[in-house]
Amino acid sequence: MNPQTLPQPEKPQGCYTAAQLAAGLQVSKLKVWKCLRGVPACGSQVVRGNEAEAWTIEALPSQMRERLARRAYGSGQGIADLIRDANKPWEPKIPLGEVVESYLQDARKLREALLPSLQILDAPAMTSADLWRRGLGDYRRVFGHPVSERHWRRLIDRTLRRDGGRAELQRLELYLHEHPARAVVAVAAQTAEPSEFREVANVIANANETAPSSSDKAMVWLSAFRCLERLSEGRDQKGTQIEMIHFLWHRAPWLARSENALRVSFGRKYDKWARKGRKAELLADGREKRRGIPTAIPYKKGDVELIKFRAVELNGRRAQAFRECNEEGLVTDPRLIASYNNSLDKSYVPAPLRAELRNVPALCDLHQGGRAAQKQRPSLQTEYSGIFSMDAISLDDFTFDVKFRIPADGGKWRLIKGQCLLAADLRSDKILSSVVLDDIQDQAEIVVSGINLTRAKCMQAQMDYPRGRDHPPWQADKQPELLQAQPPGKGGFL
Repeated sequence: MNPQTLPQPEKPQGCYTAAQLAAGLQVSKLKVWKCLRGVPACGSQVVRGNEAEAWTIEALPSQMRERLARRAYGSGQGIADLIRDANKPWEPKIPLGEVVESYLQDARKLREALLPSLQILDAPAMTSADLWRRGLGDYRRVFGHPVSERHWRRLIDRTLRRDGGRAELQRLELYLHEHPARAVVAVAAQTAEPSEFREVANVIANANETAPSSSDKAMVWLSAFRCLERLSEGRDQKGTQIEMIHFLWHRAPWLARSENALRVSFGRKYDKWARKGRKAELLADGREKRRGIPTAIPYKKGDVELIKFRAVELNGRRAQAFRECNEEGLVTDPRLIASYNNSLDKSYVPAPLRAELRNVPALCDLHQGGRAAQKQRPSLQTEYSGIFSMDAISLDDFTFDVKFRIPADGGKWRLIKGQCLLAADLRSDKILSSVVLDDIQDQAEIVVSGINLTRAKCMQAQMDYPRGRDHPPWQADKQPELLQAQPPGKGGFL
């Protein structure tokens, strides 16, 4: 057969190879092949001289189509445009030859830390837990400090997204920082004579160009503005300013992330400097001047001392002290009252107040009372093998994490945190009854209501209280710890 008459592989419209689909889905090519196992190809394409199978979007499994649709919707484009853009090789904003060497060193170290995990990402014998555990170990070995699993997964996803399913994981660009610094190129501005900006060039030469400080940047801005006003005498200031910005971008690119950002920053700083008397301190970073100086109005000292004293009584429990002082109406600072009323978490304490209560001492167990001392006794290991269903019933309450409103006096409403008391079988954990009450009812009444409701539903027995039938819990000094009932068999409330 004549070689010129050999049939060429079909390239139907809208067909994509496994590598193209992997780039659009942001997964590995091997994972795409596993999903397409058993799905017949709709055509073929020639990729680098080799014939590769291709599929249309309609022929893909439903989970792949849904993921492509979600990604396309999130990016505001069609599926075909998403796959086309995803298969373009990723390139950094700054070419590698113009990146500062320190960023290149970080990229090499990150490649050394992530590449072993990326190469075994789809290994069938590797579980997800083993993968991230090994990846975190590699990262700590290379960088000398640990990172969270969430950050490690973010780095893995970013590398796969940049690779686009091409399996070119050795490329250094894939591991580069999002905003690398441009290396300083010692060239003079092309639109002006180098001698005109010599004083600015001397200030830039004396600055630490690898890691410039805020004072270095302020000196460069000051010299640039003074030079601009000197050169603007007898000539167009706008043209001179454009030449100055172009010069600064080539000699001091660390002043801004882009030339346009440098232009905007130059205009803002120059207007402020010229409007307020041309003082050098106007160019200093305001964040540096305010660092370490408290700006917020402190809380009332009496409220802080009262909460601190209550926290000492509560063995250092700051959240409980803050909550109890608010509930008793002892707090007068409106900011502290608003923080408590607007929080859904009953253990919330504002960060400034928590900082002031940082060194609250805790009383010894002996000073707290006999109950606190008893809690420090050796714990006992409980055994449930001899307890059967309905032998014992456990009651416990919890406070809702949401607020709801109830009628108040004067036809108004007030927000409260409700409580729920649950009665459960100790052996099977089956919920037997529940009582929902607001936070204004007595705790003893809640316990008795739950007991009576559970007894009416599940048991026909007479209640025996720890102090006898003549001493119900609402007459006790505090809530009883053990409420026993004698059903027809054995058992009781725990």
